[in-house]
Amino acid sequence: MSFVLVLAFIFFIGSVLGWGIEVLFRRTVHRKWINPGFLTGSYLPLYGSGLALMYVICSYCGFFSTGRVWLDDLLLIVFITAVMTLLEYITGIINIKYLKVKLWDYSGRPGNIQGIIC
Repeated sequence: MSFVLVLAFIFFIGSVLGWGIEVLFRRTVHRKWINPGFLTGSYLPLYGSGLALMYVICSYCGFFSTGRVWLDDLLLIVFITAVMTLLEYITGIINIKYLKVKLWDYSGRPGNIQGIIC
């Protein structure tokens, strides 16, 4: 039960801090206050889910055991990067296909995939 509470706390912290960082970033880049996301309130569940998922992955990071600490850490970073990219892609697909809203668009950037991830 305590692991579930830790995950809930991490989800909450990631959602709120992610929202705050995103608001400040958008204020700096676009020169106006923009509420990111489509929910009412000061949280972004995508960031909370990502942080909770990273916590779970790092809690069980023993599956990379090459004998070299630096290589284990590098493999963990590559694995987390792939998982976070997949999470953003799946979330983008769900938002576009089922909720009929496109919250972010990377179409103009090189290396993008369907304008969802870059």
